[in-house]
Amino acid sequence: TLSGMLPKTKFVLIVREPAARTMSQLKMAVARAKADPGSGGKDWSFFLKKIKTNTRGNYQTAIPLWQKSVGADRILILPFGRVRNDPANLLHEIEDFIGAERFDGYEDMAEPSHKTKDVAPVPDWVAREVEDMAAPQRDYLIEAFGEEFYKNTR
Repeated sequence: TLSGMLPKTKFVLIVREPAARTMSQLKMAVARAKADPGSGGKDWSFFLKKIKTNTRGNYQTAIPLWQKSVGADRILILPFGRVRNDPANLLHEIEDFIGAERFDGYEDMAEPSHKTKDVAPVPDWVAREVEDMAAPQRDYLIEAFGEEFYKNTR
């Protein structure tokens, strides 16, 4: 088991708002393919299908599996919004969780390290599809961690 192979390892999961995470993944897939979904090549449906078959953001399956596999006491689950809104305290919480000495010399904590390249404007029907795809994950996060945690995933 993972827990047996890594008996002292602690894990950190930073949870992003499901629709925003899915939209980002969709735009990244379009950008990596150097595609223009409105120009007659691979269309938005192609990329939506690709995203639907990827379980990367399936929090309702992954989080309980990780908790069961390594133990809930060995996984720290934090909302993504704190990366932007409270980076120093987020890092201190992670340091405390893993037993590391606190470091106060971090620089550029609020600076984005990756921005997806601009892609063709996302049609409304695609945005609605992404919202529908993300709804079960949103509901799971609210049920499992509360409304405040969910609000902080943005």
